Amino acid sequence: MPAGADPQAGGEPVQLVRRAVEAFNRAVEDRRPEPWLDLYDAAFEGEELEESHLRHVQGRPGLSAWFTTILERFDAPRVEVEEALSTGPDEVITAERWIAPPGPGRRGLDARLFCVHTAREGRISSRHVFATREEAVAAVVGERAPGAIGYE
Repeated sequence: MPAGADPQAGGEPVQLVRRAVEAFNRAVEDRRPEPWLDLYDAAFEGEELEESHLRHVQGRPGLSAWFTTILERFDAPRVEVEEALSTGPDEVITAERWIAPPGPGRRGLDARLFCVHTAREGRISSRHVFATREEAVAAVVGERAPGAIGYE
């Protein structure tokens, strides 16, 4: 566990990340990303899962374009937060499971990812995705650069 980590997982950044995941799942059901996008900083930077690779995303327009692509590729994608841990005053590591049932002409998805989120002024300002918990923790303590899985 990184130094300064808060195993109590109840701080404001943790709650913000959980709200963002819930808002994403509702946005998929409603096919309306706006309430989800409102939880992200206009200057957001990070990666998002796209099939078997990551896509580099910048700003709300980038998140919106990614959302559209995800709905084209997967019928009903869903995210479950299995664990959320505050690692500082504005940083959260999550263990997430991304699930999408296969549909007609569409592949399914079942992936476990580890993400490092940074919050700023009540919004998520960055999100970096890793294949393992160890990579996510290493990124938090500065041992590796964000995006260890790589992205297009």
